Amino acid sequence: MTVTIGVCIPNRRKGAAAWSPSDLANLEVWLKADAGVLTDVDGVHTWEDQSGNGRDHTQSTGPKKPDLIAARQNGLPGVVADGLDDTLSATWVRGSGPMSVYYVAENGYGNVEWFFSGSSAGNHPPAFVETGPGQATWIGSSTWLSTSVGPTSPHLLGVSHAAGAQKMIWYSNAGAREENDAADVNAAASLTATWLFSARDANHWGGAAALFEFLIYADAHDEATMETVLAYLNDKWAVY
Repeated sequence: MTVTIGVCIPNRRKGAAAWSPSDLANLEVWLKADAGVLTDVDGVHTWEDQSGNGRDHTQSTGPKKPDLIAARQNGLPGVVADGLDDTLSATWVRGSGPMSVYYVAENGYGNVEWFFSGSSAGNHPPAFVETGPGQATWIGSSTWLSTSVGPTSPHLLGVSHAAGAQKMIWYSNAGAREENDAADVNAAASLTATWLFSARDANHWGGAAALFEFLIYADAHDEATMETVLAYLNDKWAVY
C-alpha cells in the first residue's frame, strides 16, 4: 500500500467545463443534484439516472426521503440526508467485474455515512463509507482502501477497482490530494441493488450529509482518466 499527500496542486479547471462523464464508455449510473431530482412535500422521491440506463434511485416512504437544498455548493443544489434514516435505492443487476466510482459529497457532521452501498450475493458488496473525522474507506471486495484523514467539508473521491489492483484518489476542499493503492485478488463484487445514504440493513446507517454528483463506470480507469473525471467534478462544484 502507498499513500501520498500533497497540497496546492495546480488549478485543473481550464477547459474542463466542455467535458461530460458520458464521453467515457460504459457509464452505468450518473446522478447529479442539478438535474433529474424529483420532489414532493416530503422530499426527494426520485433521483433520475442521467446515464441513459434508467437506474433511477427512489424512495416512497415520506420520512425517509432526503431533501433537495438549493444553492448548496457553488450555487448548485445538493441532496441532503437527515442523519436518521433517509435513503434512496435502485434495483439493478451488475455482474462481478471492473468498476470505477466517483462522487462529490460533504460529511461535515462527524457521523458515519455510507454514501454508496450495494447488495450482493457474492463477496462484500462495493461500498463507500466515511467516518466523519476518521477516514473514508472503499470496500471493493476482499481488500479495503482508506484515506489517512476523514473528509468532512465538500470533497472529491474516486476509486478504480479491477482484479489485482485498486486505486483511490481524494481531494479536500483545500486542494490536498491523497492517493492510496492496494492489490485485491477479486474483481468488484456483483450487485443486485445500490443504496445512497446507506440504510440497506440495521448495521449500515447514515449520518447527516450532502451528495452532489455520483458516477459508476463498468471499467477500471487508469490514473489519468480518474483525474479527468475529478477535474470535471471540481470545475463544476468548485470543491477547492
